Parts: sequence; C-alpha cells; structure tokens
Amino acid sequence: MRRIVWFLLIAGVAWSAWWGVTAFGMRSGILTWFEERRAEGWQAELNDVELGGWPLAINAELEEPALADPETGAAFFTRSLTLSAATWWPGYVTLRLPDDGVTLASPEASALLITAGAQARLRLRPGPALQLESMEADADSWGVTSDPGDLASGGPLIASLVQNPDDPRAYTLRFDASALRPGSVLRDALFVPEDWPVTFDVLTVDADIAFDRPWDVSALEDARPQPRHIQLERAEAVWGDLQVRFAADLDVDAGGVPEGTLSVQVRNWRDIIALAERAGSLPAALVPQITRTLETFAGLSGNPSALDVELSLSNGLISLGFIPVAPAPRLILR
Repeated sequence: MRRIVWFLLIAGVAWSAWWGVTAFGMRSGILTWFEERRAEGWQAELNDVELGGWPLAINAELEEPALADPETGAAFFTRSLTLSAATWWPGYVTLRLPDDGVTLASPEASALLITAGAQARLRLRPGPALQLESMEADADSWGVTSDPGDLASGGPLIASLVQNPDDPRAYTLRFDASALRPGSVLRDALFVPEDWPVTFDVLTVDADIAFDRPWDVSALEDARPQPRHIQLERAEAVWGDLQVRFAADLDVDAGGVPEGTLSVQVRNWRDIIALAERAGSLPAALVPQITRTLETFAGLSGNPSALDVELSLSNGLISLGFIPVAPAPRLILR
C-alpha cells in the first residue's frame, strides 16, 4: 500500500512538473509569436496570457489580442480568446471565440462577428513545422453586422479541412452553412422581394485541393500555400426558387491560372439576371444580349428555365466549346 501511495505521489509530482513546463512553454510561444509579428511591422498587441486547466488540459486565455497585417490591411480584435490543448500533446488545440464578438476590419470596411458556441479544433503534427493535420470549426449560431446594419447570420455552421494521409500537400474541404440568412443590408442591395425566403435551403462546398506544399506554421509567418489542383465535387446554393451548382476539375499553374473543366447548373436563371440588374451589378444595356445568349445555352439542355453547361478553362480564358466567354480568374491565396 505504501508503495502505491509513493508511486501515485511521484507520478503526480512528475505530471504537475510536465504540465507546468508545457503550459509556460505555450505561454512563452504565444508571446514570442506576437513579438515576431511586431518585428515584421504588424500591429500585434496582447495584454496578457492567463494559464489554467490543470491537470488534463492547458488553457491559455489571451486578453485583448489585436492583429493587423500591414500588407493586406486586414485586422482582428477581440476581448479574449481561449486556447485549450491536451497536456500530453499541445499540438491538439481548441480555439474558442467569446460570445461578445470579434471585430474584423479591412481598408474598405469593418464588421462585428458574434457567435454562440463557436470553436475551432486544430490537430498539428509533432515537429518544428507544426504541419496541419486537420482543422474543424463549428458554431451553434453566428451573425455579422456592420455600421449600415446586419450583413448575414445563420444557425449551425460546420467547416473542415483534413489532410490526406497519403499526400501531405492534399486536403479535403467541407463547408455547410445551409441555414444562412442574408441580412437587411444584402437584401436591400440585391433588391430581394419581401416575400422571398428568409434563409438558404442549401449552401455547401465539397472539394479536394492539392497545394504546392503542406499547411504549417510558415503559412502564418511567411507565404500561404498555393492551390495546384482543385477537384470540386460540389458547390451548391439553393435559395427559394434559385439554384446554382458547380463542379470542377482544375490544374493551377504557378501564376494562379487554372486549366480544366467547370460544370455549371443554374435553375431559374432569369430571376438571377433580374436580381443582378436591380442591384446594379449588371448594366441594363447588357441584359438583352446576355439573356439571348443564355436562352441559346438553356435551349441546348432542353429546359428554357435551366442552364446545364460545361465550360473549359485554357490559356487564361473561360470558353464554351470554341467560344470565349470571359477571362479566367487567377487563383492565388494572399
């Protein structure tokens, strides 16, 4: 019995020592990261880091963190953030957002993100690079507001990015925010009729993306990994009578120019044209020409109210058959 007591005592002391070393190492790493960002010209402020969670977890509460990237002008501020990690491996991290909001800003605008039950779970591989194994985020509810009013809100939101075990550069992306509710600002900007549905029926993305290198700590400190192959299984939005669905198989070169195929399905495309015209994003002078063109494409599918076409991307252009439609976008992560 005495041996068991001594064993438990020694094990408890050793575990506590490990927790202390790991916890203070985590705190030191956070403070050092903010100092390095300031040395690079960022605005990187942090009031303090409070530790807790003994014995099974390491909880680090960041008080009043503020970050601003001088290159992009993107900025972030909140009252507090909580990082929780398992004591046995601090690379399994859970980030929890405060319910009282996070301020997001850019040179063009600022917004307040308010969430309930929002958290992100990061799984990092052991090693100095801290390679991303998986990232999952979810929230019970969320909302984004700005000075003009409500931008958007929604119910449950789920997103994940999971590394392919056979290819560390490849990740599977999943996103579902089907309970999206466009706010008054967006509805007014799009001239959405008052009797239009409040929420989206479907808003989801399912894709496999191969990058030029794995995601790791250098993505925050240096340059972002860039996509080199995109297999878009499904990107779909259904809002009332409107439905838009995409699928794609694209190779992306070092300059961000994609090549491959893009399938587009649109239901009730005339309503989308009408919304775009009322919102001012489509000049009225172009509406007849675009309508005639889309009528021709819709006729190919046998349903005049629906589009079902396959576009090709090559040499920097998007084409339907041999007819160029538009310049291809450059797919570059800044």
